[in-house]
Amino acid sequence: MVARDGADVDKPRGNEYEYVTEILDYGWHNTSSPGFNMRLEQAFAEKFGGNYAITHNSGTGTMHSCLIAAGIGPGDEVIIPPLTAAATALVVIHQNAVPVFADLDPDTFNIDPEAIRELITPPHSGNYPGGLVRPLRRYESHNGNSRGTRSGSD
Repeated sequence: MVARDGADVDKPRGNEYEYVTEILDYGWHNTSSPGFNMRLEQAFAEKFGGNYAITHNSGTGTMHSCLIAAGIGPGDEVIIPPLTAAATALVVIHQNAVPVFADLDPDTFNIDPEAIRELITPPHSGNYPGGLVRPLRRYESHNGNSRGTRSGSD
């Protein structure tokens, strides 16, 4: 198989052998590691100009961390799309917050910006796209009275 840049993707192209060897030589430990996560976080933060970055083992953990960072808590209402993984609503519930489902745009099946606009009221603390971030730019300006949380990238 060949990548767009013409490289053979069936063969390692960088430090893969070195990294795999480092892990295998280190052994299988659940409580410590040779620092791969820390190195990834530091490299990611540096590449994107951040002070820090946090790795997660799943999208669910990532969404949960975003809600915690946004201060979402008991009684807060969080607008989410209805066509998504169950985890999108479950992480809201895990924070003792209330998921509020906004309708979908029938043409795109993405969350409908008009539906979000109708649901944004003073009790809402978050506007959480739960992975459907492409429409975010269309309704970003409508969550001025919320602590909008964004996850993912275009």
